Amino acid sequence: MSHEGNLGRKSVVLFIGTGLASAFGFVTTILIARWLGPDALGSLGFSMGLVGVLTAFLLPGLNQAHLKRVAEGGDLGRCVGTMAALQLLIQVAALVLVLAAARWGSLVIPLGVPLEVVLFVLVAQLLMNLAATLNVAFMGREWASAHAITEVAGKGLRFAVTMAVLVWAPDIRWVAAALMVEGAAEILVGGYILVFRRGIGLRRPDRETLRAYWTYARPLFVTSPIGMLQDSLDRVLVARWAGLTAAGYYQVARALWEVLGRLNQYPFQLLLSRLSRLFATPGPEAAAERRRVFAAAMDRLLFIAVPAAFCLWALREPILTLLYGRRFLLAVAPLMVLVLAALAQTAFNPYQFILYAMDQHGRFVRVVLLRLAVYLVAMVVLVPILGGTGAAAVRLLMVIFPCWVFIRWTRELAGIGFQRVTVAYLTGFALLVAVNEATREGLADLSYALAERVSRHRDSLPAPEPTRIVLRPEAVDDGGFTVEPDPADPGAFVVRGTRPERWVRQTDFGNDEAVGYLADRLARLGVEDALVEAGAVPGSGVTIGDVTFDWEPTLGAAASLLAGAVPGPRGTDARVETTGRASAADRLAAYRSRHGGDGDADADPEAERPEEQWREPESVRARHRRPGRGGPRGTRR
Repeated sequence: MSHEGNLGRKSVVLFIGTGLASAFGFVTTILIARWLGPDALGSLGFSMGLVGVLTAFLLPGLNQAHLKRVAEGGDLGRCVGTMAALQLLIQVAALVLVLAAARWGSLVIPLGVPLEVVLFVLVAQLLMNLAATLNVAFMGREWASAHAITEVAGKGLRFAVTMAVLVWAPDIRWVAAALMVEGAAEILVGGYILVFRRGIGLRRPDRETLRAYWTYARPLFVTSPIGMLQDSLDRVLVARWAGLTAAGYYQVARALWEVLGRLNQYPFQLLLSRLSRLFATPGPEAAAERRRVFAAAMDRLLFIAVPAAFCLWALREPILTLLYGRRFLLAVAPLMVLVLAALAQTAFNPYQFILYAMDQHGRFVRVVLLRLAVYLVAMVVLVPILGGTGAAAVRLLMVIFPCWVFIRWTRELAGIGFQRVTVAYLTGFALLVAVNEATREGLADLSYALAERVSRHRDSLPAPEPTRIVLRPEAVDDGGFTVEPDPADPGAFVVRGTRPERWVRQTDFGNDEAVGYLADRLARLGVEDALVEAGAVPGSGVTIGDVTFDWEPTLGAAASLLAGAVPGPRGTDARVETTGRASAADRLAAYRSRHGGDGDADADPEAERPEEQWREPESVRARHRRPGRGGPRGTRR
């Protein structure tokens, strides 16, 4: 998209891309809070604040100088190469110094914050600083799509890695290590877009480019580190003076505030890039265009910020409960103050961009030093008393104080004064908040009154009769059974179920009584009827567990009528009959055949034995007599 492209369209692209990236980062914070709790989140917030304080003095003003020179049309390859070389040199030196000083970390790091968390966050911040070389270049050229893709790739990959860590190794150390993925991914994706998609190769820094960066960044050597210090020191002081739990609540409030602030963060940078190019063009037409662009930008920024701020204000408790859980409701107070701070940033910070675009940022030095003194005094007074709410109040104070000085300078230097549309938006927000709070208070009274009436009504009702509780435990294996066609044998069926299969395994198929008992149990369970309903006919193959038999419906009455079979005696079942034992009649016929087939048909084969073989001694017969009766035991009467 060209420089002359519509600022609104580019802002929409940035809004969508950075919104998605912010969603990934925001959901990551929610998952960490829910999985690990406020103390772990407080440890992570403290580490981020401490690293922000340590790195505040590494690149004072160089990012602003980089954005300014790229926006003015400098050689992009040389600008990126120069900034990357400076970044790499300073970041490596800072990492070496911090690692050397790690042995004294216990003097600064509170108890409960692992040193590994601080070191992982430090490396992640250094990678992000390197990635900023590409992101700032994309913003200076107004390549909104490239910037959005890089942001989404970094935060999306970090989200995926953090999810994996929370599932498999839920520890705050590994969560901090996952932060490094974001910067590494942005470097790779941004480098690919710059070199391969845009065809811009990196060039070595030269003296002229270094001098230009130094000239612009020199006044920022004071203002930029102080601003970064104020942005990070609050988390450190809350953790040290109010505890890690309070720092966790404050970190949650800051996460929501950062989501609100990100809605306009990149449109702010686009505005600075556009104003830098317009102020580089002299003439009355360029001056009129500057005033028009600034007025339109303020209208669009407030149009987005005011509804978003009011929604977060009105739904603060449901949002905290839904996202983080009820134990994070103590973050409501600092969140309300930070919502006001975000709205104030949208209303007043754009006037500073005019001074940056005009290279008049040297005026900020005395104001920034005064603000630092006010900031430190306010933090010392408010944080030990109010904790995170006090830190949020100090942040709001630093946005407002002294914004009127910046507005006066822009009116004197650029002819751009205070935009009256700001008053309309802020007044509308105040009215919405007033109505919301009045409605909220009335609803609370109404809910209390309704609760009291419900309580009185319940007290007036007669005591309910106690209900007799009957427990009917269900067998643990009472899962029923199923009858399905056998896919391997058309016309056959398979019976599946815990109890039928267990009964079959327990049955001794060499015992007729056991087989008959199994048949009775299957009939009582309903297997017979189910086979009939499934379409089984006599002779159909039926498999239960490891046993397959030809079904003969001889047990159930319903099955007998439907299949036309006659029930057999207990102890016999043709379906599972596997014995080959001869009957008594078969044995008698076999005996006669062995003896020539003659003789009395009713003769007993054992009658041919000599009589003396059946005679027992008297002593033996006496032992077999029943008490009080004569005759041997078992004699037929």
